[in-house]
Amino acid sequence: NIHGFYAIKSASQIDKIKSLDSVGFGWSRLEYDSGKVILNITRKNNNEYAIPVGFFDPFDTAKKNSTNTMLMVFADDKKLENSKYSLAEYIITEPEARKEAIRAISTQVNQTVSEGISVAFDGVVIDFENLRGENAKGQFNIFLAELRKELNKNNKEVFVALHPAVQPGRSYYDGYDFKTIGGIADKVILMAHDYNAKQLNETEMEMGYTITPLTPIDEIYWALKNITDKDTGVQQKEKILIQLSFDSAQWKLKDGKVINKYPYTPDYETIRQRLLSDDVKIVYSDVYENPCATFFNDSDGTDNIVWYEDQRSINAKLKLAKMFGIEGISLWRLGNIPDYKDTGTREIYLDVWDQLLNFN
Repeated sequence: NIHGFYAIKSASQIDKIKSLDSVGFGWSRLEYDSGKVILNITRKNNNEYAIPVGFFDPFDTAKKNSTNTMLMVFADDKKLENSKYSLAEYIITEPEARKEAIRAISTQVNQTVSEGISVAFDGVVIDFENLRGENAKGQFNIFLAELRKELNKNNKEVFVALHPAVQPGRSYYDGYDFKTIGGIADKVILMAHDYNAKQLNETEMEMGYTITPLTPIDEIYWALKNITDKDTGVQQKEKILIQLSFDSAQWKLKDGKVINKYPYTPDYETIRQRLLSDDVKIVYSDVYENPCATFFNDSDGTDNIVWYEDQRSINAKLKLAKMFGIEGISLWRLGNIPDYKDTGTREIYLDVWDQLLNFN
């Protein structure tokens, strides 16, 4: 089972929709506006999850190829003004807000009108990020159960994206009750990625610290072990999709010191161009099961290291998932999935798309 997200910048890989079992269109975001919860599908308020111009093309491609069309509903963890809650917490905790959100989601899924065209989605992907603690856990369960009940009226599906558990002794987004969510949802998307540092502190920069693999395999192991736990995990493994995110993290160094506090995130076309160059050294870490590339940049006189994903790192995750009995994958996102055949003398391992299709 392959699910893929079509969001932000995906049009270049619209043709890949036909190979998916379901596609999550990242076209809506919950917001708090003038005292109530609304579902924003426009560009208003700098919403990157808006319905794009020409939306019917990807939607129609999915319909024609029997790919389930899912509306992704995003809610972030920004604190609301004059409130102890983040938006996501507020929606799941306050009964009135919960009702408003569910009503808005249900209305949108049943009928979305844009550019004078009316469409209905097959279901939703709920992406409420960064929930923490027992209270959020219980409230999120209530929200999902009520949403499910409402969407059942029109036979709509419910997918839920959630954060993974991490190794003991470290704090994480633990506001997700895997077992209960697994009982409510049709599919559960495990966001086991983004483990790399999102910024370095002064000491790390001084030291030239650049060991920031995106998906260390021991973290993936822990995430899979917890989501499949026989007592507290998702009970039906066929519902679990391990999400693969095609991200990157690049650091620049001068005189052995990192000069960018936040990592650059080059896309895979840029990474590919680099990897094809003879003066780039490709290193694969067996410890992390992640690749990185190092090179000197003449134009700004910096040493560079970029962490990314390739066939080998994806294969390591898929093998591990299979070991835990997980056969489904989710892809973040179309538009950035490496799909390059190796040509010439240098193997760069970026023929990822074919590998994904052959997973099962």
